This record gives sequence, structure tokens and C-alpha cells, in this order.
Amino acid sequence: MLWVDRRRAVIVGDTLANFGRGFEMPAEWLRQGVTHEAVADGLRPLLELPVELVLPAHGAPTSRADLERTLSAR
Repeated sequence: MLWVDRRRAVIVGDTLANFGRGFEMPAEWLRQGVTHEAVADGLRPLLELPVELVLPAHGAPTSRADLERTLSAR
């Protein structure tokens, strides 16, 4: 993760993506024994930042609302 304060953007790299199924944390990318909830718990502090733009390595830029939905899903 990389926070760009001046742009209010978080670069999430390969942690979150959009492959046409919506913005998500692809289950196939989780290591064995690691749950979606465990990763989401670790990422929720991002929501304390004034995020406006989310930049995944795969898929189009998205919004804070998509980040909130993805981290609360399941």
C-alpha cells in the first residue's frame, strides 16, 4: 500500500483488483490459511485516511465507497 496524501489516493497494488467482477480481494490471491476477513482487518486502518481515490494494479481507479464495501464484505 502507498498513501499519496496530496492526491488523497491509496495505491493498493495487487491486494485489491477489478477483473470485471467488481472491486474485490480475489480469493485465489490469499495465501493458504489466510482469510478475507484477516486481510480486511489489516486494511481497515486505511479508512481512517481521507481516501478519495483507490488505484489497483488491475482494473480501473475506484472510489472510497468501493474500498469501504470491499473491506466490509463477507
